[in-house]
Amino acid sequence: MNVNRPNSVKQLLFEICASLLAASSALGQAPGVPAAKDIVPTESLCVHGGSNGALWLVRMDHVAQELALTPEQTRQFTLWADELNAETRRLLRGLRGGTGPEHEQRAAEKHRQADTVTEAFHRRVVERLDAQQRARLDELYIRFLKRRALFEPRIVARLALNASQQQALRDALGSGENPPPYEKLLELLTDAQRQQLTAMQGRPFTFPEPHLIHVQPGDPRR
Repeated sequence: MNVNRPNSVKQLLFEICASLLAASSALGQAPGVPAAKDIVPTESLCVHGGSNGALWLVRMDHVAQELALTPEQTRQFTLWADELNAETRRLLRGLRGGTGPEHEQRAAEKHRQADTVTEAFHRRVVERLDAQQRARLDELYIRFLKRRALFEPRIVARLALNASQQQALRDALGSGENPPPYEKLLELLTDAQRQQLTAMQGRPFTFPEPHLIHVQPGDPRR
């Protein structure tokens, strides 16, 4: 599980920028390459720009125990959490209280940068896990999201929810102020899709209550 990792946040940011530039170049030069929106990611569901990804989950005691994290993994994840918090604060510093189009544009760009950095840290966590831990973390993530799993783009793709089902789910959710029971939303899935979703969650696991679900990219209420 030894993975080469950046020695500092600055190096991490450099690698992020380099990878983004390389991806943009490749998409611009290679004919027939699908647009980003058409690519279905195959990596861990816990790797995204939202706050409730891999790094956040593995810091939960119950999850750490379920994954049987080693002391070295726990130590590294704690350090990365501190680094991510510090870098996020640095990126978003000074955004409160501003108004006007220029401020909104600057704020949006800073939030995009923060999402990119967050995603990179989540990916580093997943790379430090072994195959069994990675698979179980994805199962726990789906259980953690519960009804929100039905709106996560990568889970939607794996379940092959059609456009009519996705619209019906959005209509059922409404404003989200009084969401319907999870079981009611599951009725909009086929029997095969419900069975697949159950299999994707693995063996039973109960998160301690209450727990906070952070908004992430792709969430209809972001």
